Amino acid sequence: MHDCCKQGHIHTGTPTGSITQIANRNTYIKRHNSNNGRAILFLHDAFGISFINNQLLVDTFAEQTQANVYMPDFFDGDAVPVEVMTNPQLQSNFDWNPWKVKHGRQNFPIIENYTKQLKLEENITKLVVIGYCWGGWGSILLGSSKVTLPNLVDGVVLVHPSMLEIPTDIENLEKPNLFICAEIDHAFPEEARNLSKTILEKKMNNFVTIFKLFMGVRHGFAVRFNSEDKVAANAAEEAKNVAVEFFKKILN
Repeated sequence: MHDCCKQGHIHTGTPTGSITQIANRNTYIKRHNSNNGRAILFLHDAFGISFINNQLLVDTFAEQTQANVYMPDFFDGDAVPVEVMTNPQLQSNFDWNPWKVKHGRQNFPIIENYTKQLKLEENITKLVVIGYCWGGWGSILLGSSKVTLPNLVDGVVLVHPSMLEIPTDIENLEKPNLFICAEIDHAFPEEARNLSKTILEKKMNNFVTIFKLFMGVRHGFAVRFNSEDKVAANAAEEAKNVAVEFFKKILN
């Protein structure tokens, strides 16, 4: 995690989903009456399931894909406070290191077990996972050859991901995938992006790989963009549309 992971802007709106217990974990969920067993698993950024930007994205994806969208709390209430984004002093003082110790990649079994139970409890027949920032590493691992249950997800989306292990995570990926990337990104820099793309291009006969690079924007743009910045706002809108198109292709 880098300083860019605690920067951004809080959006306005009225979330229409609800928080309930699924697989023994608080989950923000937005259902769609026409889901037909199709679903999206939304792995949040460091600001968690109560962050309004995340909730509004969940609502939008449900509406535009006609799928149920689930965003579980993998921090057990210990998300980074949104005030860290808006208060320069808090942002400067916030130390990633102890937080990362508690919420690192060693917790992947929690994500994997939740996904298994979610599919059983909710009668899900097709599932795509999308991970933003912190959620990126969990997303790619769910689509890897290292999961204990084959075909746990049908597709993987990573949006300016962090905490990836390159090249191992990319080499183990074996599901259709979409990478939404920011030009300026210390968590997933150009060298890592290029290496990842090279590795995945060799697998394109096995599954779909799409890399979408957005110029002039920084890490976090797709969820924490400044609505007054036209370049960032337009890029976020296009990133959302690209993700929706990918969801529809995999889920239908």
